[in-house]
Amino acid sequence: MFKNLLVISTEYPPKLGPGACRNFFLCKDFTDNGWNVDVLTVKENSLSSVDYSFNYFNSNAKVHRTAARDSTKIFSILGKYPKFVEIPDRWLSWLFTAIPKGLRLIKKSRPDIIYVSYPNYTSLLVAICLHKLTKIKLVLELRDPFRYRYDGQNVPYHYLYRWIEKKAIQSASYVITTTEECLMLYKQCFPELHNKKTACFKNGFIIDAHTLARSQLPKTRNKKFTLLHSGSLYVIGRNPLPLLEAIQLLKSDGTITNQSFELIFRGCSPWSTLTQTINQMGLESLITFKESIDYIESIGEIYQCDLAIIIQEEIFNNQIPSKLYDIIKTKKPILALSPSSSALSKELIKFDRQEGVQSPQEIALLITTQMLNEPKMKDQNLTHSDRSIINMNLANFLRDL
Repeated sequence: MFKNLLVISTEYPPKLGPGACRNFFLCKDFTDNGWNVDVLTVKENSLSSVDYSFNYFNSNAKVHRTAARDSTKIFSILGKYPKFVEIPDRWLSWLFTAIPKGLRLIKKSRPDIIYVSYPNYTSLLVAICLHKLTKIKLVLELRDPFRYRYDGQNVPYHYLYRWIEKKAIQSASYVITTTEECLMLYKQCFPELHNKKTACFKNGFIIDAHTLARSQLPKTRNKKFTLLHSGSLYVIGRNPLPLLEAIQLLKSDGTITNQSFELIFRGCSPWSTLTQTINQMGLESLITFKESIDYIESIGEIYQCDLAIIIQEEIFNNQIPSKLYDIIKTKKPILALSPSSSALSKELIKFDRQEGVQSPQEIALLITTQMLNEPKMKDQNLTHSDRSIINMNLANFLRDL
């Protein structure tokens, strides 16, 4: 007998981003396999960036939206806001509409399982409250470790995040992660997890999305050798400085010129000191920052680049960005700026790819090698389960709860 599922997350299409993508295809997979799925999320007018490319895919999940206000916009003055308005996150106001709506949905649909996806603290609080009020089993998905475990900037608020994390782990009947490293971390931190159901369900790619993206590719191709980094940059953890130093080396020895080379940072804006660094290095004519694009367009852009860049420094050692699997599907070469001990490097080796490098000299050498000789990547024989954002073995696990 198939079960009823209530999914709780502020990240759901048309919200732009990998979290919304994973949640959408998780729900689609469940409904395609006969489950009844209700999704509780925020209203569209709460979102600052949207992606309507998911309209290409049919999903029978029933989506219920309630009002939420982004606190960083409410308290923003000239684009700046005090840090405390993000405690625990910017969606705290959603609590006051999501919990009543969730109770009404539970009364009407009688879900067997509440499924909540982190990172988003307010979503966790909503799910914990609904679980406590109704005693319905809770499944906790930790796409990343809690931020305070790797980001020292959260130190003043550790006590609050520790409390939410502890309550979420205690409340959950089943805990899911997207990397084995993250799962091992949480088993070390919470020994009681050895007595609970746990699993690692990695990200992946959607084959229909790739088929659609390839059908929309332009017929003419950029003649420049193009490096592409898709997604956010951070001062700590995802800083492109070693990459910039490598490009400076290549420019100074004449390996690259403005006419033959470009680096695209897609979906991010440079902070002021990064702009200054780029200008001081004389790289402004080689580097372009571009606005975010939708999911299908972003896949198409990977197909058009010559070398895909992933930056995951040591603080992200337990995480693997979901875009890795889309890049692997395109068979494009990957340059990963990451420690060899990271989950990312280990996953790259599994796919016969170059493990992560960190020094500007190593980065420059790999770029040069790729420019001179573009080797054919091994054609991975991915199984059906590898093609899906969520392997439907998850449904089998949940049926046993």
